[in-house]
Amino acid sequence: MKSHKSASTSTAPSSTVGRPKVLSIKFPAPKPAATVTSPISTLITEPANRTAPTASTIAPVSRRKVKIAPFPFLDLPTELRLEVYRHFFKDVWRTIDLDPDNHRLIHKKLGLFRSCRTIRYEASDYFYSSRVFRVFPCHPGRYFKTKKPLLARMKPTCRAHMTTLEVRLGPGWSQPPRGWVVNDALGLQDCTKVYKIKIFVECDPGESVFKGFRQENGFFEAFSTNLLTDVINRLPNARMVEFDAWESVKKDGHLMQVLVGAMEALGMEITWGPERGWTNCQDHGKGKDGEAGLESQFAMLRMAA
Repeated sequence: MKSHKSASTSTAPSSTVGRPKVLSIKFPAPKPAATVTSPISTLITEPANRTAPTASTIAPVSRRKVKIAPFPFLDLPTELRLEVYRHFFKDVWRTIDLDPDNHRLIHKKLGLFRSCRTIRYEASDYFYSSRVFRVFPCHPGRYFKTKKPLLARMKPTCRAHMTTLEVRLGPGWSQPPRGWVVNDALGLQDCTKVYKIKIFVECDPGESVFKGFRQENGFFEAFSTNLLTDVINRLPNARMVEFDAWESVKKDGHLMQVLVGAMEALGMEITWGPERGWTNCQDHGKGKDGEAGLESQFAMLRMAA
């Protein structure tokens, strides 16, 4: 029995003699990522004397818009308010006539009158009293021959603030428009504050250069005199007339002599405008009277007529 056990033990190693050996390479296992066990706030270094905010130290955030109190404009002195009105209306022409650009330049400005009753009265009085309003339209186009001039389109309350009116003589000298008629529709009786009439003469058809084109027998002189007389007679408080003209018009011409004589007969005070520079002691004023000036004015007025 001993011999049999020894045989079995001696033959067992012989079965593994012919097999090749396999090399095994062991790689080290990756180390797990470090995990943060403390909160992030503890990783940030802070000053030692800083304390944690509390509900009492945090200011509440309001999402409502802060209301701005309106400016007390009416508390300003009257002089300052008038200066504001002057700055507000500085883009509006000094002389106002029927013009296609009135809606763009003037209409939006008049929205100020709807602010309140006090501003309406102050602003409207300043605007209408600081501008010159043309009685009969001179803008070429559809407004020139209209039967409803500027004053007829305005309210009596607006006409009551006016102080100066203008009449231009010259446009349509050969055949004046039919709308150039003084009637109740103009509302001149409402212009109680108007004290001055500005008369601007663009041409004198009595000059020799107009011969052959004008209506004879002093038509334009009579038409102009009657027109101005009717305007002044309907104004309750008119007392001053200011004459002015283009360079081609002579102060000692027939038209000017007729107009000045008619105004003096009505008891009007005669003054002279800045364009021509006439004075009571000077006949010609600024510029030179001559055929060249007349011909240039005549060529322009003939196209308009």
